[in-house]
Amino acid sequence: MKKLILLIPIFLSIMFFSASSLAEVAVIVNANNPINKLSKTEVKRLFLGKLKRFPGGAKAQPLDLRVGTKERSTFYSKVVRKSDAQLKSYWSTMIFSGRGVPPKEFNDVAEAVEWVAKNKNAIAYIPAGAATSKVKAVFTIN
Repeated sequence: MKKLILLIPIFLSIMFFSASSLAEVAVIVNANNPINKLSKTEVKRLFLGKLKRFPGGAKAQPLDLRVGTKERSTFYSKVVRKSDAQLKSYWSTMIFSGRGVPPKEFNDVAEAVEWVAKNKNAIAYIPAGAATSKVKAVFTIN
């Protein structure tokens, strides 16, 4: 019985970790941006600098969360299909060739949400539950 009681906290922490790792990541834009939905391909191209404008012509400003965040790893592995090392190499090539610069990087989700809320052309990825009324989700990653 004592062993069972000792295992309960371990079991609960495993369940919590598993559930939190399944949290959705939302790609957001400013609430006043006319875009309501983006495809996975469009999102991928925007964040790789291959697409510089939203559908409809407005300039896009992608924003990244810092390396090491769960949301960044989820976003780049599921949408872009690149690891941090692959991204670093990709952006080194893009910068060296003069074809692009990486997205502006933010230390935390609140900063990114605030920036998107203040900038009509900004686009970022955040935990789905962190969105405010000043931004809207245009793509969701499970």
